[in-house]
Amino acid sequence: MKPDDHQAWYFRGNALYNLGRYEEAIASYDQALEIKPDKDKAWYNRGIALHNLGRLEETITSWDKALEISSNDYEAWYCRGNVLFFLGKHDEALESYLKARELQLDYDEVCIKVCNLFHPTNSFRPPINILERMIELKMADYNEYNGLRSLDEGYDEKIMNKLKQ
Repeated sequence: MKPDDHQAWYFRGNALYNLGRYEEAIASYDQALEIKPDKDKAWYNRGIALHNLGRLEETITSWDKALEISSNDYEAWYCRGNVLFFLGKHDEALESYLKARELQLDYDEVCIKVCNLFHPTNSFRPPINILERMIELKMADYNEYNGLRSLDEGYDEKIMNKLKQ
């Protein structure tokens, strides 16, 4: 393998990842990125390997780099949302899920994840502008049925009225 061949390092990283050798895969992705720092898929796959090692903050950093390069990767936005949700960063998770939905309107898995944010056991309550975006993206029906219908009475009536329109 040529030491300056970013594609070879990238594919080596993929092979090592598929073998479950995540640390080595990350090292290979790092080599590819040293040669070609704007290879978004290397940043994305590096993030997946980091995620499998439980290094979640580093995962987010890798995916943020991938999204700086290619902001239209709905799967990266979706995965980013999942990790942020797990970390309890619900505002950021919702923003990531909404971006994924904007990029891929038939990506219904996003709606399911957003419903989890609105589950009555969570204290998360988004501002009106977020709910307006959800309505525009045709996500309100999912949330109204699965989560918003069980919000407590004290929640902003303006939001509930907006959803009923």
